[in-house]
Order: sequence, then structure tokens, then C-alpha cells
Amino acid sequence: MKAYRIFIYIYIVLILILFFNGCDNSNKEEVTNTFIDKEEVINDLLIDKENSYFNDYIVKDNKVYLICTLVLRNFNSEGKTFSIIGDFSEDKEGGLLKESLLYAYDIDLNSRVFTIEGNELKTYEVCFVGNYAGQYQKKNRLLPQTITIIKQ
Repeated sequence: MKAYRIFIYIYIVLILILFFNGCDNSNKEEVTNTFIDKEEVINDLLIDKENSYFNDYIVKDNKVYLICTLVLRNFNSEGKTFSIIGDFSEDKEGGLLKESLLYAYDIDLNSRVFTIEGNELKTYEVCFVGNYAGQYQKKNRLLPQTITIIKQ
């Protein structure tokens, strides 16, 4: 059990190193800093990228609804309340979206606040919502380039 915890700790550290090394673009970092307070990022929730995926998108009433399935694991023994922000820079550059950083809402669009119990693996059907920029084409069928989980 102790070896498993050490492995998880190393895995989390490696993910964080890869995440922060991927933020070298100074323009992107500037936008991120104005949108997300780094002290509010939750580091003990990880996205299971093998089981998370992009589903589809819909354009309606000048809004873009990007539907995804996200599987999150809470490595902490305490429950968490959080929001999810996705970076859709490629879709902004491609003309689908007016902005690149979007909040995720529950699939019914009722709330952008999510909860998870301690040590839980949970699947969320989420919808990122942004303003339509006029080009009805998504750059790819992948999850957002970066997904950030922030405290509520």
C-alpha cells in the first residue's frame, strides 16, 4: 500500500510538471493568470484521460455547447467542491469560439459547481459553453488542450 501511495505521489508530481511546462506561451499564461488564481487550483483531483472524451458540439442562439465526459479521481480523503475550466484555444483560432477559456456546466446547464467525495472516482457529463464566432467547424474531436480544476 505504501508503494502505491509513493507511485501516486510521483505520478501527480509528473503531471504537474508536464502541465506547467506546457504553459510556456506567454500570451496564454497572461490570459490564464487573469482568469484563474493559481492558489485556487486543486491538485489532488486528476482527470482520467483514458476514460474521458469529447462527445459532440451544438451551435444554438449564437452559443456553442461542447459536450464532454470527464472521469475524475479524488486522491484526497476529503470531499471537494470545484469548477472546471477548459482551454479551447484551437477552436478560438479556428473561428468556432470567441473566447478560449470556458467553464463547464452540468449537462442540464443548471450549475457550474461540481462535487466529489473523498477517494472517489466519478464520471461527469459536462457542457462547456462559449460564444459562437461564426465558423461552424471544430478543430478536432479531442478534449480541451488544458483542463483546470479550481476550488469553489
